[in-house]
Amino acid sequence: MRGDVTDTGGRARHRRRAPFPPRGPLGHAHRWSVSPFHAVVLGGTVRSTARAAAGRHDL
Repeated sequence: MRGDVTDTGGRARHRRRAPFPPRGPLGHAHRWSVSPFHAVVLGGTVRSTARAAAGRHDL
């Protein structure tokens, strides 16, 4: 996984990506099938990290 954080005019932008492309049709099918679950799980993780970094500990 690769990630970066950039300042966009007072707000931080967090990006994370997998640096490897899926191989073949099964690899693409797997990536698309797990994508919605990753959005839910990792989205909560990113929000929690951002709150902690901002000094807000209300979960």
